[in-house]
Amino acid sequence: MQNVFENPAPWLAGHGPHEDVVLGCLGYLSRNLAEFPFPERCDDEERRTIEDRVRQAASQTHLFRDAQYLAADDFPPYGVRFLAERRLVIDKAPTLMQGGGVLVTRDFSAALHINAQDHICVCAMAPGLQPQELWALLDRVDSELSTELDFAFNKRHGYLTASLGLAGTGLRLMAVLHLAGLIATQQFVDIERQVRERRHTVDRPWDAAQNGRDGICCLSNAATLGSSEQGLAFEVAQLASEVATRERAARGRMTEDATRRVADRVGRALALARGARLLDCEDALDMVSSVRLGLALGLLEGDDMQSLNSLLVEAQPGHIQAGADQPCDDLTLSMLRADLFNARFQRGPTVKSPTKYSNRC
Repeated sequence: MQNVFENPAPWLAGHGPHEDVVLGCLGYLSRNLAEFPFPERCDDEERRTIEDRVRQAASQTHLFRDAQYLAADDFPPYGVRFLAERRLVIDKAPTLMQGGGVLVTRDFSAALHINAQDHICVCAMAPGLQPQELWALLDRVDSELSTELDFAFNKRHGYLTASLGLAGTGLRLMAVLHLAGLIATQQFVDIERQVRERRHTVDRPWDAAQNGRDGICCLSNAATLGSSEQGLAFEVAQLASEVATRERAARGRMTEDATRRVADRVGRALALARGARLLDCEDALDMVSSVRLGLALGLLEGDDMQSLNSLLVEAQPGHIQAGADQPCDDLTLSMLRADLFNARFQRGPTVKSPTKYSNRC
């Protein structure tokens, strides 16, 4: 767990296709063993048997051959939430039962979740917009695991999963987007409607971001039944690319019509980050969103996308508690989060001089 905490999430590296709008892509592939009921219906002995079989099969795959295993029994109280914030497990508030655990690759770019909602959930991630590349990686892992394990499959319904929304391919692909421009120009509701019409969803990646003020959201396929994996990857790539184009257009209008207002928003966010003594998670995410927008628009000096992307995760409760190595109440979380932001922004970045951009209000 400490190794994961001390290393930045690879999918937040700040590069890749459409990196100014798309923080990264996440892929999750769910599978179940044919001879066992779903994990919630298994007893402890059955889950232990599943755990042993999956770990043995995973050790034969190229991706998880040298992975580290985090067993449920060894998790601190905040451990599962921490992994969910890092997106190494699919659920926002997952549970790990007896016989559960997570295999994490040495470079922290993929994980295999055992005995949560399904017997197996393979997670892979990449910076920028790369859903098709993620599917290719997941497909290889799936093929390697299937040589050792018999998956629950129905000719009519495809792969069987504990969630009806995943039945069929068992694949969920997500693009994590920063849509501050569309929210500021009041176009986000229209984007949500168009996404739903195309059988996709827009959701928040973290519980602390439910109000959507920060503009960080996940675009993902809403269903898998009746679609091919390649088709799902193409659709996510196409739709996320279209949304990214709309976001850039919205940002362009913001700088044309009110550059000084945007610079003021960024400057206020930096001032609060440096001076706050208590900071809740929603305010922290909103501040990072504003600073990231300023960097994307060329209004800032002395910062980079990777560190700002990582801060979106580091501000989450599970990561704050992992840093403190103990459970924390809300007040302590706010104090530690404020200290994190004070230290992070004390020496930079800075908003460019007004002479370097338009003075229009």
